[in-house]
Amino acid sequence: MRIALLLGIVTFLLAALLFYLSTADRIAVHGATFVYAAVARSAFYAGFAVASCTYAIRCGGAPERIVGIVILASVVADPLLHLVLEPRFHAVDPTHLIVDLVRFAAFVAVALRASRYWPIWLASFETLALGAHAMRAMEVAIHPVAYGAMSAMWSYGMLALLIFATRFHRSLIVRGVNRRSWSDFSPR
Repeated sequence: MRIALLLGIVTFLLAALLFYLSTADRIAVHGATFVYAAVARSAFYAGFAVASCTYAIRCGGAPERIVGIVILASVVADPLLHLVLEPRFHAVDPTHLIVDLVRFAAFVAVALRASRYWPIWLASFETLALGAHAMRAMEVAIHPVAYGAMSAMWSYGMLALLIFATRFHRSLIVRGVNRRSWSDFSPR
């Protein structure tokens, strides 16, 4: 847990510096408050994601580790996709749509095989994020900021759920309860 927190704090600080340097030219266009709030939010999410995924990978069972790796990979893939595809919020954002579709497929696969209930909730959170893209695709009148918030806000719930699931798994291990990670009726 300490290593996960340390990595989360270091990631937050590095992400804040990187995001600040990459958006410093936008202060004149959007204003300092808007840019600094965006930098703080993005850096906080990066730090929170690294901390929670590191905790899940180090201390969780197989489903927790797989979900931690998937979320961590999506955090890394998102800015890389931004280099290829321009993010936009006045129409369906292709970068976040790709990330959300891949995460949804991975979460459903884990939910179908795991002997735990929390992956179903995780896939449901991702379904809600995909619903934001569907609303934008149907050209419902949504402000671009609201669309961005609708597609991203579920990620915080996913990380919190991952932390609680990993913590519950650790508490069972401490009590001596040995549970299987995968259900018997799932195909191998």
